[in-house]
Amino acid sequence: MNTDVHSNKPWRSSEVAYRAIFEQSALGMGFIQLADYRWLDVNSAFCKMLSRSRDNMLATALPYMTHFEDVGLDAVPFQRMARGELDSYQIEKRLLHDKGHNVSARLTLSLIRDVGGNADYAVVVAEDIRDHKAAEEKLAAINAGRLGTWSLNLVTGELTTSEMCRLNFGRSPTSPFSYAELCDAVHPDDKIRMAEAIERSVASGADYDIEYRILTPAGEVRSLAIRGQPIYASDGAPLRMMGVSIDVTEKRQTEDKQSESEARYRQIVEGAEDFAIVALDEHGTVTAWNRGAEGIVGYAADDAIGRPGAIFFTPEDREAGVPEREMNRAKAAGRAVNERWHIRKDGSRFWGSGIMMRLDEEGSGYVKIFRDRTAEHEAEAALRESEQRFRLMADAVPQIIWITDRHGQMEFLNKQFVDYTGAAGEAWSPAEMAANFIHPGDGAGVVAAWKVALETGEPFDVEHRIRSAAGEDRWFLARAEPYRDPETGAIVRW
Repeated sequence: MNTDVHSNKPWRSSEVAYRAIFEQSALGMGFIQLADYRWLDVNSAFCKMLSRSRDNMLATALPYMTHFEDVGLDAVPFQRMARGELDSYQIEKRLLHDKGHNVSARLTLSLIRDVGGNADYAVVVAEDIRDHKAAEEKLAAINAGRLGTWSLNLVTGELTTSEMCRLNFGRSPTSPFSYAELCDAVHPDDKIRMAEAIERSVASGADYDIEYRILTPAGEVRSLAIRGQPIYASDGAPLRMMGVSIDVTEKRQTEDKQSESEARYRQIVEGAEDFAIVALDEHGTVTAWNRGAEGIVGYAADDAIGRPGAIFFTPEDREAGVPEREMNRAKAAGRAVNERWHIRKDGSRFWGSGIMMRLDEEGSGYVKIFRDRTAEHEAEAALRESEQRFRLMADAVPQIIWITDRHGQMEFLNKQFVDYTGAAGEAWSPAEMAANFIHPGDGAGVVAAWKVALETGEPFDVEHRIRSAAGEDRWFLARAEPYRDPETGAIVRW
């Protein structure tokens, strides 16, 4: 069978033309399947826009090269197009560059139907609108920052202002605004400074850069930052000044509040004489030293600032690397507890108790807060030693010894009691003691007598039988005296 190939020439010519347009287009182009968002083909411009290879593009469905927040923006129109209900639509999305950053793009999708009129695939035209977006963001920033423009004729005194500039001065955007009105609006305390700044700028050619307060017609006080440059004629005569105005009221109020807060903080820190507050940089060098640190450690602030924070650690702790380990713990966990002996400037030692905390802002260093607890530490040590001596004595005597709290709850049983009864040292209540260790015939009487002692504060003195761990009952004379608080006289133990 013979075929006339010349009949295909117009089609082939059209295909070549379309392929050339597709490949040479400055805009990104592609064909996308409506069933699964996968690309059938993409042109070089589209690959270049995202710095991806053609193989990478064809292997990656559109949602997977879209910023996650933008994936579902066109879900509804895309589904309508897949059903053949929508011929085209346009959407702005952030696509993912191969290097990981976002590319703002405007996508135009057009439906291609098959010979039966059914939805087949879509043509996608992608336009890189990063410059357009940057301009929009810049304009938004200008509007958000209330940036106005102005021009002052230095010969006639005529002032020309933008709507935003007039709004900055509290005027209606459509009302006239003269230079005389501007000068009248400047706060009385700032008028001379403003006039001198203009004179200096015109005389020297330097930028006009000033911040002053204004009074609006409504009586509101605002802070404006004014920037400008003088312009001169060819003979050097000043012609005009042109510049911008920025409303910095909120910024100034925030800074003032922050300054007040910092002043209060400094006052609190400096006035905390019972606590040492020491700031350290990332390397452990002292950057701040309050009055409390001066009193506790003995170094004046001028002597301490700039020196290593390890100056008040004992020589043995410095040699063992304790200061560095403390900083590492604070860096890893946000804080590190410090309970140890430290050394004063005069060489005497004190027990420092406190914490080191890492400051939130990266690179800000650490703050260490501690106080001198030498007296408490020595008292606690003496108490522990006293308790140890008492236990040795109590365990050495051949009698059973027990201690309860003021309610009769058992707190201490000596070794003889534990050995005889096999008690495990639990915090027994009176009823539990009676049920577990006292002869059943004596339990009720012992509990009643103990109750009377607790209520009246009179000594407890009862003879009763106690059962041994082997099950043997032996008679004991049980005596208990109340121990009272020396100051209040209240019973604290038996």
